[in-house]
Amino acid sequence: MNKIFMPATAPINQYRIIIAILFVEVLVYLFCNIRIAAFQQNTFFGFEQDPLLWLIYFTGLPQFIVGNIFISYFIDVSILLLLTALIFKPLKKWLALVLFIFLFLFYCIFTAHLGHRNYQSGYLLALLPFLFVREKNKQIVFEFTRYFLLFFYVSAAYFKIKSGSIFNPDHLSHAVTNQFTPYFLEHSYSVRTSFNLYLISHHNFAQSLYFGSVIFEFIVIVGFFTKRYDSYLAIAILIFHCTNWFIMDIAPIGQIAFICTLFFSQKFCWKHQS
Repeated sequence: MNKIFMPATAPINQYRIIIAILFVEVLVYLFCNIRIAAFQQNTFFGFEQDPLLWLIYFTGLPQFIVGNIFISYFIDVSILLLLTALIFKPLKKWLALVLFIFLFLFYCIFTAHLGHRNYQSGYLLALLPFLFVREKNKQIVFEFTRYFLLFFYVSAAYFKIKSGSIFNPDHLSHAVTNQFTPYFLEHSYSVRTSFNLYLISHHNFAQSLYFGSVIFEFIVIVGFFTKRYDSYLAIAILIFHCTNWFIMDIAPIGQIAFICTLFFSQKFCWKHQS
């Protein structure tokens, strides 16, 4: 008999883990004072952003939100409450839908505050499957987001190779110099800045680290051919982000829940039945 595709039983506990990780990421944002209420009266946006966000700002909605302290606090608090509710009721589509809308508004406003493209959008992609009621549809969307995640990191490695930066022995040393000049000028020295000073003066060692980071990104291409090693790929991506955080002060907050879906790809995919 030909094999047919049957949706797996809803992996409730795994869904809860993903939402719980997302909840922790939002708490980190709040701890760092990254919330809508903190962007009061900041209604500017830069043309370096994705043109899609221009359309959102042309509606005037983000400006209206940051111009109203009560609405800003309402959305901030609602995000936490919705995440809490979704941990206990991960199959409630309306909870995920409202949460997605609020987090999308947060993404738009936060990106406008940064004034450039914000690639830390994994918390939105991690929520996409929860917008669907039928388990079959959830699993199809999980497949889509999985392949997008793989494409995201492999393409990042590809462009680093294509640009030639991976072959430039001075690239990371110069990048660290540009990134941490304000720290050096303020004499704000720590273990990280001391390590970065070492990288600035030892170009070959710095470039070997950069080369290794590209390998950690490019190795994700394995996931296009099999899910067997997804857990290892997730670990590789997390190691890449942690080292990037330590060296370049680029935090992975906003991507972690999205990356962790790889740990459960066997649960979130289709099962075969003869």
